Amino acid sequence: MAINFPATSGQPTDGSYTHTVGNITWLWDGLTWRSGISSSTNESDPIFTSSTAGSITSTNIANWNTAYSWGDHSQAGYGSGGASVTTSDTAPTSPSDGDLWWQSDTGYLKIYYNDGDSNQWVDASPAGTGSGGGGGGISLASLSVTSNSVGTAALTYNNTNGVFSYTPPDLSAYLTSLGDAAGVTTAKITNWDTAYGWGDHANSGYLTSYTEVDTLDTVTGRGNITSNNIEVGDLTATRVVLSDANVQLYRDGANTLKIAVAGSNNLDISANVTTMTAGSGANKTALKLTSSGAAELYYDSNKKLETTTTGVTITGALTAGGLTYPTTNGTSDQVLSSDGAGNVQWVDQSSGSTGQIYSIAVTAPSSSEYNLSGNDRLGSVSGDDAPITINEGDTIQFVISSGTNHPFYIRDTSGGTSVSNPTVSNQGATSGQVSWTPQISNGGSVGSYVYQCGAHSGMVGTITVRARNTANEIDTLDSVTGRGAITTNTLSVGSISDSIGPLRRLGVEVKSGAYTLVTGDAGKMIVQSAASQSITVPTGFTAGDMVTIVNQTTSSINITQGSGLTLYNTADGTSGTRILAQRGACTFVFTDASTAYISGSGLS
Repeated sequence: MAINFPATSGQPTDGSYTHTVGNITWLWDGLTWRSGISSSTNESDPIFTSSTAGSITSTNIANWNTAYSWGDHSQAGYGSGGASVTTSDTAPTSPSDGDLWWQSDTGYLKIYYNDGDSNQWVDASPAGTGSGGGGGGISLASLSVTSNSVGTAALTYNNTNGVFSYTPPDLSAYLTSLGDAAGVTTAKITNWDTAYGWGDHANSGYLTSYTEVDTLDTVTGRGNITSNNIEVGDLTATRVVLSDANVQLYRDGANTLKIAVAGSNNLDISANVTTMTAGSGANKTALKLTSSGAAELYYDSNKKLETTTTGVTITGALTAGGLTYPTTNGTSDQVLSSDGAGNVQWVDQSSGSTGQIYSIAVTAPSSSEYNLSGNDRLGSVSGDDAPITINEGDTIQFVISSGTNHPFYIRDTSGGTSVSNPTVSNQGATSGQVSWTPQISNGGSVGSYVYQCGAHSGMVGTITVRARNTANEIDTLDSVTGRGAITTNTLSVGSISDSIGPLRRLGVEVKSGAYTLVTGDAGKMIVQSAASQSITVPTGFTAGDMVTIVNQTTSSINITQGSGLTLYNTADGTSGTRILAQRGACTFVFTDASTAYISGSGLS
């Protein structure tokens, strides 16, 4: 049975408060229960100047007290080793040499001891205060002490008779006063003993050196966001995401660095002078944005384009829209002209063009006419032997598909000589392209010319060449009358028509059943082709409107006066519905929306 110690709260600490169990008397000293030893004995210890204790200072004591205040860390994560201590009523199983067992029902501390040829548990403490102790060893009554003369300090024990032999040391060379050791108290010694009991942990778990093993990868693996500024030397990264996934800087493939700015984000690059270089060595200037705000484009570090306060300056050749322009200025009166092969050059006006290029397809459906399809200065060109109008400096290109029997010529007159101002390219061709650009200077080329088949003189059309700056007339009768439709001038026209038809005849509509007139019938002749089917005259016409009715059948038809209309017969002044006899005709004249007059033959 384990020892059950009494409560110690408020009890004396001079060793007078005791507890006896199994012939062992335990004394309370204020900190622990001590077996068989009275703490009431006062002792005056000598001061040993040659002892290590003689060098104890108040600073040492203060440091030890500080270490004790750190708490018991003997089992707090430090490496451990050595013998184990078991508290139990019964002996532990499978002990090792040096293991301790505190027998809790007797209060004896035992050690497992190997004496060379056997192993056994041996009492370590206490020795006991009487006979009959549970350990079976020498009782306290058997113990005795003998003192020897001063000499080399020693204490020996005879385990046969229980006699301790004590040889006191020579203390003549030691201190006779405590000095700093005067501050040593029982409580402090207890604390130091406690700290000592924690074991030698000088090298068991304390850091004596440290090597940092973290890398940027392991650190950012635990957390990769910081609001701190980061300064680096060279930065190698697969992808850098700025603020959000819409702004990224990354390497795309083996040789491409991309700045991706998506969504509503903007990319601003600000600097006094910004220069972009290219080439495998990144040593060739490609773009420069200067401090004045100008933009310069380079090729192989040679400036080719520069923006200025007045426009753009280009150095070298300019190619635009498939045309390459000259790099030098022309002479006075020269003009820029395309050679048709993508080059623009300065030429004299006598041989150069400044106008438009028109292409016209030419076929020959017979030996009587050419058929043309294309455009000229006036717009569309279409039809047999269609006329063509161009200006000086224009180029007209005839694309020939007329067959081998119809050589194509451009002449001064029908059957005359070929034009020479200038000459025609591919004159007399039966396929391919025939081109002519009427000249501007040296007398110009304003006049009338013809295109004509070299084998059939009837296949001929006119070409009118106007002065180079002649504007195209784009007005029509509609656009002119839209600006003003009244004139006192005499107009000579071929025929005049309106929405009904030519103004010199009536519009005609044939009806094959009963019919009610509509206002759109004004100015028309309505022919009834169905026998006995009536024509009704309603209201709603405008004064002056006239409609003629013809009965084209062999039976009479009714001319019905519509609701709200007064229809007067001019023969007798009466009003009402009338009968139109077979093959008869009559005419209505409206004086207002609800009044009309009828007259004609065969009316009754």
